[in-house]
Amino acid sequence: MKSKKSQGLSVNVIILAALALAVLLVLIVIFTRGIGKTSENLGSCITKQGQCANKEGKCPEGYQIPIFVAGDCKDSKPENLCCIRAG
Repeated sequence: MKSKKSQGLSVNVIILAALALAVLLVLIVIFTRGIGKTSENLGSCITKQGQCANKEGKCPEGYQIPIFVAGDCKDSKPENLCCIRAG
């Protein structure tokens, strides 16, 4: 009689692969959420130590450089116009 040798994955290898996949998915979710918040904060007027332009699009006294930022100057015209100090 001939003996048949099987080559299959053990149950331990399958469990470890499933755990590694779950950890990888959790890390992807954590980093994608964190990166979104970081880019939003870096693009804010407050982070740049600026002040939002007024409704007429004019910068406050001492803030000469107008730039556009991500979302925290909603009331300025044009929207998201931030003014920063020169130097």
